[in-house]
Amino acid sequence: MSIGRVHSALHTARLLPARHGLRNRPLATPRLLAVSHYAPLTPRLRTLSTSALTGRLQGKTAIITGASSGLGRATAFRYSNGGANIVCADIRETTKYDTSNEETRGTTHDRINENGGKAVFVSADVTNPVSMENLVERAVEAFGRLDVMVNNAGVAFEGTDPRPVWDVPMEMWEKTQAINSTGVFLGTKVSQAVTTLSNKTSERSRC
Repeated sequence: MSIGRVHSALHTARLLPARHGLRNRPLATPRLLAVSHYAPLTPRLRTLSTSALTGRLQGKTAIITGASSGLGRATAFRYSNGGANIVCADIRETTKYDTSNEETRGTTHDRINENGGKAVFVSADVTNPVSMENLVERAVEAFGRLDVMVNNAGVAFEGTDPRPVWDVPMEMWEKTQAINSTGVFLGTKVSQAVTTLSNKTSERSRC
């Protein structure tokens, strides 16, 4: 997959100006949020009303990594309630919290669709550049646009395997950094590449 293929998909969806000079509205730069699924909700997120979200998210498309479980799942539900199209991205389709009654009541994207929203699931590995490029491409193919990138996927191995720092194996450290740091970088990189390309193309069409 290449950015050029996403460019073509956007043209097909008629979101980028065609060569004959149509002046369509460019995609908005995505709101890039770097949070982890184990992090607590901030007071602002807890008190933000659905009506307020509706005005900001209606008709927009959001990719949410780590959407199958926990905070990512809750974020997907709230964004959907606000009118957004949701691309649920995760390494697994079902929740990892299989002892939770709420989390096992269907996959995130199925629950959203059953409640009248629009959502698709895309298998994605946030540590893999090719996988992340494919994720963005699938989002554009499904909904014709990309407005929001929520880099939510994250891990905290110390939560289930606490140990002093001198006893932390390099493998654990490197995997944590790959998901929590590189994953956010890649999500930001591939989503910004698409929106920057679309905005530049739109600007050239106005010349």
